[in-house]
Amino acid sequence: SLPLTPNTLVRWITESSDRYLVTYFLGLNSVGIYSAACSFGNLIQFLINPLQIILFPELSKLFDENKIDELTVYMSYSLRYFLIISIPAVFGLSAFAKPLLGIFTTENFVSGWFVIPVIASSGLLAGIAQIFINTLLIVKKTKVPTYINFAVAVLNVLLNLLLIPWVGIVGAALSTLFSYFFMAILCTHMSLKHFKHNFYFYDIIK
Repeated sequence: SLPLTPNTLVRWITESSDRYLVTYFLGLNSVGIYSAACSFGNLIQFLINPLQIILFPELSKLFDENKIDELTVYMSYSLRYFLIISIPAVFGLSAFAKPLLGIFTTENFVSGWFVIPVIASSGLLAGIAQIFINTLLIVKKTKVPTYINFAVAVLNVLLNLLLIPWVGIVGAALSTLFSYFFMAILCTHMSLKHFKHNFYFYDIIK
């Protein structure tokens, strides 16, 4: 479990540095608006956690039994159904961003509604990355996710430092989006070195 400890630390940096830097550059009022919007955008994470609980043990079992073909099918279908559920969820959160903030917060926080679609999209990309991280863990490449997460954390901090002073809280949201896009690309690339996946893009588009 030791290789996963720094992995958890750098993930925390990726997930939390934006709020600290928003506070530093823009003040407490802005971080309050940003945090309120993020709390709704991050609802997409509720789709990731159950999938992770179910997916990793099943993939490990199939790998230990050397059922590689079944493993790749299981993996591909997991990605497929995650996207089929999460993409509409992102659009739903985006469409109702302003009403959600209006109902559950005060008028001062509604101005941050545009952050919700960006953070929700970031959650979708984080889910894709997490699915592919599972394949790296089952082949005992536990250091690779740590290296990826470290690179993503550094990128996230640098983007926040660049974008927050320039475009405010939307810069923090975009930093998160770009960072998780980078993470999803890296995790997918590394996973494809070990397993061949069918992404079912046509079915997802339908």
